[in-house]
Amino acid sequence: EPGKLIQNKNIHFVVGNQNKNRLVDLVLGSWEETTPQILGAVSDYPEILSQHPIDREWATPEASFMLPPIHLTGEAGRTRSFIKIQEGCNSFCTYCIIPYGRGPSRSLSIQKIVEQVGELTHQGAKEVIITGTNIGEYGADFSPDSEKPSFQLEPLLHQILAETQISRLRVSSLDPSEITSTLISFMKENTRFCPHFHVSLQSPHSKILRLMKRKYSSTEVERALLAIAEIPAPLGGTFVGMDVITGFPGETDEIFEESFAILDRLPWTRLHVFPYSEREGTPATRLPNRV
Repeated sequence: EPGKLIQNKNIHFVVGNQNKNRLVDLVLGSWEETTPQILGAVSDYPEILSQHPIDREWATPEASFMLPPIHLTGEAGRTRSFIKIQEGCNSFCTYCIIPYGRGPSRSLSIQKIVEQVGELTHQGAKEVIITGTNIGEYGADFSPDSEKPSFQLEPLLHQILAETQISRLRVSSLDPSEITSTLISFMKENTRFCPHFHVSLQSPHSKILRLMKRKYSSTEVERALLAIAEIPAPLGGTFVGMDVITGFPGETDEIFEESFAILDRLPWTRLHVFPYSEREGTPATRLPNRV
């Protein structure tokens, strides 16, 4: 919403995500202007319906991701470092504005990521966390068939551990359906792969998941959590944190109690629970039975 942002008297420039790789040049090029400005191609958005705004050019991962400094031993200055492998999202959940602000899913190449992990290890990092807008979609843009993309997160994790000396590798948020049997087996077999999951659950109830346009049901939720619970790990087992939205349109008292009962019988470690909040322009704002 660049037009709304520029009305704030404390904001001089607005630069969209697709131009963040040009941010410094855009701002310096307009520094002498006294009128607040929207810089880059972030004005005149088409009406948001069900697709990414196609008249925008999105920065490539190589151009927009913050890469670690090269050949500076100890420069990382910390034990744990983040590596962003992917930007954007193709899922279009009904409550979410992220695809419109971040664009379609774009992935950094496996070899580039392996090089970054190696560089961070050289700088003294002991742990790398794989992160992104939706890392479960990593590699979807590598596939020639956009209708049946081949996701590449698992091959990426294998290659990182095979080709680098990083002591610990951790993944950030995944949907239940993205926690596959292959990923579970990989964690069982590799002590360097941290026994930790953060599950983008949102709801354990199939009806609410359908209204949210999530790509799994209560059955997949139960399968994923029970499979994780079987992973042998030190200090009591694998840590599982989960996001849960309560009060989504259509959630009755009965559905709430059923959701509570599902979570009560399943294994997990920590819940991050928050009330549903509308995002203007998303399909969920048109759903009936607001809570």
